[in-house]
Amino acid sequence: GFFLVLPLVASSTNFVGETPYATPASSVLGTVIFLIGGWASILEGLNLKRGAEMTVTEAMTVEVIDMTEIHQKADTRKQPRIQTTSNIEASSSTEHLTAPIATSTPNAVANEIATSQPALVGSSTFIWWPSWHQFFSTYRYDLIFLAGIIQEIGAIVFAIATITSVPGVIDFTNTLLVSISNLFPAAFGGFLFLVASVLQIIDAQEKRWKPRIGTLYWHVGVWNAIGSLGFLVAGALPFVQSEGATFQGKLANFWGSWAFLIGSLLQWYCV
Repeated sequence: GFFLVLPLVASSTNFVGETPYATPASSVLGTVIFLIGGWASILEGLNLKRGAEMTVTEAMTVEVIDMTEIHQKADTRKQPRIQTTSNIEASSSTEHLTAPIATSTPNAVANEIATSQPALVGSSTFIWWPSWHQFFSTYRYDLIFLAGIIQEIGAIVFAIATITSVPGVIDFTNTLLVSISNLFPAAFGGFLFLVASVLQIIDAQEKRWKPRIGTLYWHVGVWNAIGSLGFLVAGALPFVQSEGATFQGKLANFWGSWAFLIGSLLQWYCV
C-alpha cells in the first residue's frame, strides 16, 4: 500500500526499483500469506466446535470428553451428563473410565451452559478435511466454515491479479488484457473477501440483523469487511480509466490494507 501511494503523494521517497521490484514483491508476499490465511480459516471452521465441551454449573467449570467419531458416529453433540457427589459414589469403576466426572454439591441447582472448545492440531478430534457425511450433515450450514471456503477462493482469484501485476507477465498497453487478467480478478477477489467477512459478522451476532458491538470477534469481521471493500474498490475504480479514479483506487488499496492489519491484530488477540 505504501509503495503504491507514496510515489504519488511524496515523490521524494522514491527509490530505484520501487515500482518494478518492491511493489510486486510485497504484493506477492501478501498474497501468499492470504492464501495461507484462507486455508487456516477453513481449518478453523472445521475444528472450532470439535474439541471438548465445557459446562458451567453455578460458576463451576466441568470438563467433559472430546467429541470423536469413535464415541459418536453421527456429527451431533449429546448433552454432557452432570453427576452429583451422590451419583459419583454410586457409580462403578467402569463408568469412571468412560464418563467424565463433575464434582458438585448434592443440592446444586441445574443451571448449565455448554460451550464447545476448538480441537487443536495433533488431537484425536482435529480434522484437515470433512467427509461427505460431515459436510452434508454439518459443515454446509456452518457460517465460519463457509466463510473460510469463500476467503480461500477469493485469495486464489486475487492471486491471478497479483501474478499479472508483476512487470513482464502481461502487456500493460493492452487495455482489454489488463482489465480481464488484472483488474477483474482484483475486484472479484475483493468481493469474495467481503462476502466472507459479512459471514463472520453474522456468525458473531446472536441475531443476524442485530449488531453485537460488545463482542471483539464482531469487530474482527467489521475491520475485515472494511479491508475487503478497499480491495474491491482498488480493483474496480481503474475501470473508470481516469487519473482521479486510479489515484482513489490506490488509496483504497492503502486504507484497505490498514483495515486488514487492524482486523488481524484483533483476531490474534482473540486467539
